[in-house]
Amino acid sequence: EKGVTDDKGAYILRPSKGTGDLKFLSYSAGHKAELELDLEQKEAEEQVSRPLRAAAGLGYLLGAAGLAMIFISRRRK
Repeated sequence: EKGVTDDKGAYILRPSKGTGDLKFLSYSAGHKAELELDLEQKEAEEQVSRPLRAAAGLGYLLGAAGLAMIFISRRRK
């Protein structure tokens, strides 16, 4: 699919599922920029990273609670 940006330089692309690889090329004033994306790989990474982020957040909260308990117990002595 080819497209042209609007007057602010924006272009919205809504790829369908299972698109796979996307390649973006930009030409301007004799210069060329290229970007390649693998949407299937990105989707797989996001699915794995959500549980890991949740576990990391829970670990952070438990660690902060543990430090607070240590601090409180030392103040009581």
